[in-house]
Amino acid sequence: MCIYSKWHSEKDVSIGDSVYLQYIEKGRVYTLARDAVNDSSFCLKGSNYEPKLCYIVSVINGKPRSKAELFVEPGDINIKIGGYRTILSDTLLNTRLQEYNDSIFLIEQMFNNFYERRKIKTLSAAAIEEAEKGMKVLGLACKEYITRFIEKNIDNPVCSYILMKNYEFIDPQKGLFYISQMPQENKSDTTIRHIEHTFRNKILTSEGNRF
Repeated sequence: MCIYSKWHSEKDVSIGDSVYLQYIEKGRVYTLARDAVNDSSFCLKGSNYEPKLCYIVSVINGKPRSKAELFVEPGDINIKIGGYRTILSDTLLNTRLQEYNDSIFLIEQMFNNFYERRKIKTLSAAAIEEAEKGMKVLGLACKEYITRFIEKNIDNPVCSYILMKNYEFIDPQKGLFYISQMPQENKSDTTIRHIEHTFRNKILTSEGNRF
């Protein structure tokens, strides 16, 4: 595994700033690798056998920077870090994760356009209705995209990660089915087991069931 990275804007970093590759397990933070920024870029190298969700955490001008997410997996991983977006490429799981991030970003941008338009005080009733309809349609489209993406990636760790981020929006029956189809190492994850328990409780306490 080798991670090559470059910041979108050189003004955000200085030569010598520290960059850490970390992961979280059972509430503890572990560091896999460290490097210093050189000409707005850095390179982290190491060996790994199982894909793992990790974070690149940078300390710039002595202050921590927000995390950039990626999957550590065999191969050369390229990551471009910007103020608003991170772009991943060149390995299977990171390409899938970038596909998800790009699609959600696009849906959110369109939703925000309708939302900002809805706030205009001089908007006509018809225009308000149109903006609200657009927001509703995009909200449904987002949920539909998430479920389809999970189904497409049911056999790899990206599925688990997306389920963790969005389980509150997923139908409990569908959620239990997705978990049952995951590889054993993914469904055994502590967070996934907690989500599975949450899904079962939602089904047991849904409207119409006996108390």
